[in-house]
Amino acid sequence: MDIRTKAYSLPKSIYFKECYKNIILSQWWLILIFNAILGCGIYYKIKWLIITCGVIEVLYFIFWIIQLIGVQYLQQASIIFKKVFYIFNENYINICISENERAMIKWDQVKKIKLKKNYAVIFLEKAHIIYVPYSSVKSGLEKNIFINLLKARQNKK
Repeated sequence: MDIRTKAYSLPKSIYFKECYKNIILSQWWLILIFNAILGCGIYYKIKWLIITCGVIEVLYFIFWIIQLIGVQYLQQASIIFKKVFYIFNENYINICISENERAMIKWDQVKKIKLKKNYAVIFLEKAHIIYVPYSSVKSGLEKNIFINLLKARQNKK
């Protein structure tokens, strides 16, 4: 059964928030290493290590902020923020700009699925997401089928 959503666009603030959270949570080990080195520098009172590690950690966070803001202005990433509708199937996800213009994504390309109270986020890469508010699904029955489809795909990962 195909589940078709209403046409909507991804708000840039939600894109930034979800992608930044995903990057930080997926690279927690790197932040742990930065903080361990910083802690050693503080414990042994090595000023150059404290300053260097502190600057590198701040630059790391700024790097990802710049990357995520920069993506919003790239021509190649404009489809992420266009008003589109989706068709979800057991085998694939269709991103439809119009009835004739479609891009197909197989479920194998999905890295992670996050289900929230009012929306679902499908991660294709660290900074490439499909955001689906449940209000965009047409009926309550389709919403339940959609959530069950995502849960089944989430359990396969």
